[in-house]
Amino acid sequence: MVKIKFGDSKNVNNDLSVGSYLRDIRKYKPLSREEEAELLKRVKAGDRAATEKLVSSNLLFVVSVANQYANRGLPLSDLIAEGNIGLINAVKKFDETRKHKFISYAVWWIRQAILKALAEQTNIVRFPINQIEDLEGINRTSESLSQTLGRIPSLPEVAERASMSLRRAERAFVASQSDVSLDSPIDLDDEVSLYNLIPTGGLTAEEEVSAKSLAEAVSDSMSSLTSREAKIVKLYFGLEGEPVTLEKIGSQLGMTRERARQIRNEAIGKMRRNLRVKGLAAA
Repeated sequence: MVKIKFGDSKNVNNDLSVGSYLRDIRKYKPLSREEEAELLKRVKAGDRAATEKLVSSNLLFVVSVANQYANRGLPLSDLIAEGNIGLINAVKKFDETRKHKFISYAVWWIRQAILKALAEQTNIVRFPINQIEDLEGINRTSESLSQTLGRIPSLPEVAERASMSLRRAERAFVASQSDVSLDSPIDLDDEVSLYNLIPTGGLTAEEEVSAKSLAEAVSDSMSSLTSREAKIVKLYFGLEGEPVTLEKIGSQLGMTRERARQIRNEAIGKMRRNLRVKGLAAA
C-alpha cells in the first residue's frame, strides 16, 4: 500500500521503480462527482481519512502531469514526489463551496510544485525562476481575491492587486501552460487527461485565474474541427459531462476503437496547429 506522508516531498523514493509505484496506485479508482463532493466536505471538517482518500484517488493524475516534465534534469520519481506535494497543498486549500472541479484547481498546484523544483534543482529548465515567483504571487493573490470577491478573479484584477503589469502576468501564466509541449506523445491509455495535451484547455481561465483570452483561443481552435471530430474530443475529455472511453465512443458512433483513436489524434493535431499559430503552444 502506498503511504503518502503529508509534508514529506520524498514519498516516492528514488530506489522505488516508477513502474512498481504505478502498479500500487492503479488500485485507487477515480472518484465520482458525488464521492468527491462528500470527501471534500469531510476534508473541510478535518477528516484525515477523507484527505488521504482524496489524495490517493488523484495520484495517477499527478504522474500524468509529472511525465510531461521528464528528462529535464530530475528523475521522474522526484517529479512525481514534488507533484504529490502540490496535490496535498491543493487538498488543504481548496474551497469546496466553489462550483469547480477539484482537479482543475489542483493541476495549478501540481505544476507549480514541479516547475519550482526543476528551477531550484537543475540548470536546464526552460522556465525562468522569476516567472515561477510571479506565478506564486498570482496564485496567492488569486486565492485572496477569490475570498473577497466570492468568485474567481480575472487576470487583470489579479495583476492589479499584485502590483504587476498585465503583460507580465500574462507572460508568466502563458509560460506555465506552454511549458508542457503540445507535441508530447499522446498516450493511448483512456485515462489520459486533456491537461497533458492542451495547456489552456486543462487549466481553464474560469477555473483558475480567468485568463479569458487563453480560454477563447482553445475554443477557437475547436472551431476548425469537423462535427465528428469535435464530438469525439468533447466526449473523450468530458467537456460536456463525464469522460467517455474510446471503446464506448466507437460503439456510440458506429466505428471501431482504433478509428475513434485516429480521429481523436487528428483533431488534437488540428488544435495544436491552431494554438501554435496563436503563439500559445510550445515549439
